[in-house]
Amino acid sequence: MSVKTFKNVNQYSLFLMYFIVFQPILDLLTTFSIVVLQIDATPGVIIRFAITFTSALFILFSAKDKENRKFLIYLLTLALALLAGLVVTYFTKEVRSMPEELKAIAKIVYYVVMLLAYIIAFKNLKKQHEKNKYFPKMIVYAVFIINAVMIIAKLTSTSINSYMYMKNGQSGWFFAGNELGSLLAIIFPIIVWYSLTKIDNLKQLYFWIPTVMTIYSLLLVGTKVGYGAVILTLPAAVFAIVLEFFFNNKKSNKVYIANAIISIVLIGGVIFITPYMSVASNTDVHVNYIKENEQTKTKEEKKKIKETSKKEQEKKAQIDGLIFSGRDVYLERYKGFFEEAPVSQKLFGMGYGGNYVDQPKTIEMDFYDIFYQFGIIGSLFMFLPLVYYAVKILIYLINNFKKMLDVKYIMIAVSLALGIGIAYIAGHILTAPAVSIYFVSILGYLIVDLKIE
Repeated sequence: MSVKTFKNVNQYSLFLMYFIVFQPILDLLTTFSIVVLQIDATPGVIIRFAITFTSALFILFSAKDKENRKFLIYLLTLALALLAGLVVTYFTKEVRSMPEELKAIAKIVYYVVMLLAYIIAFKNLKKQHEKNKYFPKMIVYAVFIINAVMIIAKLTSTSINSYMYMKNGQSGWFFAGNELGSLLAIIFPIIVWYSLTKIDNLKQLYFWIPTVMTIYSLLLVGTKVGYGAVILTLPAAVFAIVLEFFFNNKKSNKVYIANAIISIVLIGGVIFITPYMSVASNTDVHVNYIKENEQTKTKEEKKKIKETSKKEQEKKAQIDGLIFSGRDVYLERYKGFFEEAPVSQKLFGMGYGGNYVDQPKTIEMDFYDIFYQFGIIGSLFMFLPLVYYAVKILIYLINNFKKMLDVKYIMIAVSLALGIGIAYIAGHILTAPAVSIYFVSILGYLIVDLKIE
């Protein structure tokens, strides 16, 4: 690679770091376009699609390095699988909109392209000894913008409701409450990691402020995802502090004790105010809805349930409804689509919305949406990077267990676990470019940091 080419590649690597900070601005532009201008082609969509293209070129130019050539080969193979899926959709799907099909593909391909791009970017910055200079600092800057917007919107009573009907919650000036809750949930463990890492003495406890502000935003949104992220991350932080104290002691005992006490106080505070928060009232609303829905079942439906298992089935239906928020209903519909689909669709997917008749509706559970949209072969290629690096991370963990008993790695693990869990249960991670950018940048950092790229 020539000096000029390397310089250009390295400049794009820096751009990708700053692009993280720019995410909240894109989301605010999206809100302005939808709410004020009332247009669908938002700047956020256009810019993110453009960055997908430039990042693909970045991967192409980086393929001059033999270590990066596998990424280009993978993308070309994925492109062939997606092209086959489009051909199948065009000839087998009775109701379809090819522009919508292309848009849906682009939204999911975004996570794949950006993951590979961030891996290369972090590798380039690592060579210049600048990897840790930009990460996780850029995520902290991004979340600072989000938290500031949430607080200003609340104080000025101009916040957008997270839900259209019945439920409570506010998403500041951000249009999509579910996506906001998901991205804050993924970011939160990284903010906790930043807070814990920056505190070297008791005079620096103010570094807990970003964590406290993020907790406020997560709880204000009113989603189960946001609340769950707080409840899972803070105890994990206490656990990480204790482990680091015993196995990788780097700071004074007073700092570890202070950080542990603050974490425990925050956990207690969140639990104490839980009954007064939006997530509590939203859960009550949803439980009542499930009960009312059960009561409206026809006599014929009720007769199908055997008396011996009736209570168990009703209880399971209520739990599933509470966890999946009705997504299980759409999942059953897609299973029906898939069973009736021809072999070509089973292999390469039913496209966006499945074999719908009226209007397309996704399940909003990322792994299922990707599987049914791209089929057995297409989804295999879509999930390949996640599976490949999950195996490599697991092997590294087994061989370097003690090294992983560090606040940084534990918080990153919590962040990625939340991302995968939310993707499975609530969606809006891999299929939402506004959210997946955070997930892939965190994963990309870990991959390069562990030298398993």
